[in-house]
Amino acid sequence: MMEIGSSLMDVFKHNPLFDNLTIADFRSLSKILVPENFKEGDLIVHEGEQPDKVYVIVSGTASVFKSMQDGVEVFEEEIAILKPGDSIGEVTLLDRQPRSATVRALSSVETVSFHIEQLCSLACHDDSIEAKLKINLSLRLCQYLRNANSNTLSERKRHQVEITTLTNFDVVTGLANQYLFKERLSEHLSCSPDQTFALLQIEIVDYKEVCDALGTDVGDEFLMAISDRLTATLSDVHLIARVGFNQFMMMYTKLTDINAVSSLVSRVLHLFSNAFIARDDNIFTNVYIGISLYPDDGIQPELLIKHAGLALDAAKLNEPNSHAFYNSEMDKLVEERRQLIKALYEAYEGDQFELYYQPQFLLSNNELVGVEALIRWIHPTKGLISPVVFIPIVEQTGMIIKLGTWIFRMACAQAKMWHDAGHSIRVSVNLSALQFMQKNLVNDFKRIISETGVSPNLIELEITESIMISDFDNTIKKIKEFSDLGCVISIDDFGTGYSSLSTLSRLPIQKLKIDQSFVRNIQGTPESKDVIRCIVGLAKGLGLSIIAEGIEKKEQADFLKEIGCDEAQGYLYCKPVPASEFEQMYFKPKD
Repeated sequence: MMEIGSSLMDVFKHNPLFDNLTIADFRSLSKILVPENFKEGDLIVHEGEQPDKVYVIVSGTASVFKSMQDGVEVFEEEIAILKPGDSIGEVTLLDRQPRSATVRALSSVETVSFHIEQLCSLACHDDSIEAKLKINLSLRLCQYLRNANSNTLSERKRHQVEITTLTNFDVVTGLANQYLFKERLSEHLSCSPDQTFALLQIEIVDYKEVCDALGTDVGDEFLMAISDRLTATLSDVHLIARVGFNQFMMMYTKLTDINAVSSLVSRVLHLFSNAFIARDDNIFTNVYIGISLYPDDGIQPELLIKHAGLALDAAKLNEPNSHAFYNSEMDKLVEERRQLIKALYEAYEGDQFELYYQPQFLLSNNELVGVEALIRWIHPTKGLISPVVFIPIVEQTGMIIKLGTWIFRMACAQAKMWHDAGHSIRVSVNLSALQFMQKNLVNDFKRIISETGVSPNLIELEITESIMISDFDNTIKKIKEFSDLGCVISIDDFGTGYSSLSTLSRLPIQKLKIDQSFVRNIQGTPESKDVIRCIVGLAKGLGLSIIAEGIEKKEQADFLKEIGCDEAQGYLYCKPVPASEFEQMYFKPKD
């Protein structure tokens, strides 16, 4: 049997939080009765002590403890905090991730066990750990507890503790950082080389936009809310870390088959389907997830992390909330994406973007009433590049914010030029969800309208239904400010999103735009006709005008006119064209 040294006892004796704790080596059986051949499900029975005491069971050898001149340091000790009568099978393994700010707030021994379980990231049982009893609890937790209540450590030691913590833990969330994650991953590979597991790298799509729109303090609270939800809900994940500006990493060891990973991905996506609360804001966000598998995708920590990152980049080629498993073909795809991003920034700086305009007509008499401004990329060697190729990247990288501002300025300037030339037609501009979140959006657009001299009633702002799900009250406020300014507000791609009758009735909008997917299927399915009839009837009932986009056939236009749709847009009339070509087609030269 092993005696626990006085050095370790001092760590707890000098801390008021542990005044009522009994410490024992579970093999010495000095205070707690545990059979030598104990197995999962056996009870740990206390003897001769008060039944309401909490026991700290320490396992290990003397080599894990080290006495120092200015105090006691405990290196990677393995501790289980149990109440008498607890079953070994009920012990939860905890990874070494203390939430330092909250740990310092512990006030009584009764809350120690609860808080440690709540504030440390939970990890699954590891078969390599003896008897599934020992819990890895970081040196930092003991140091934080002791430093908060003891004067025995020197100032130098306190500084060492602070440096160690900053080196290994994320200061915002309290989670492990990328360095500690890699260290833990290396340890796991050394201890359990035959155990398959998965790494998941998660990117928060809208984090930068939240910080830009609401401030970094709200951004930090947003990250903490994400961290708390992940650690509280995904209790079977071995390790969760924040590894980058807007990225988290997970190690999942309960990998029975590929379906187990897919199930975990579904659970993660579900966690992000509800709003996160930061200050008084309800923040919705999307994610991308990249996955690498051990040993299929690598046996070295660096390679597994790299391949999870490549899978993440591949996932970002798709719609938000997509995920991808690593495969060897991804290196080429990801490199192509990186080159495209580089080229897009060069295009912005090199004036390679241009606005094209697609006309909009009254269905009743084919009168030209407006245009939609659509961005095009004219590459110096590749020519016209389809928006389908670059718009998703522009939105994913956040470049849409400054590019959207440029689009709005150019559209306003063009509307002013046409008005001055005697052609007062409305110019419609699309606003992305990321743009709409910007805190100073209304003021920025007011300034642009003032600087260009355009009349606000010549500008139409198209917003998507997805904007409605994020902070609805603030959405109404912004829309009202634009409407009060004199701009026309329309809901783009109506029928594909989240709007309801009650939602629409509260919005200060003037127009609905029927999504082209319904128009395309007018001749294919009766259901599409029924949907369009309902949308037109809804718009009329709310006093809104309505426009249909994507019209390519006369039969589609005839049906829309018959049921009362007001305006039309599509290739049947004209494709998007540069301003100069548009003017030649629709503006007669003055005599």
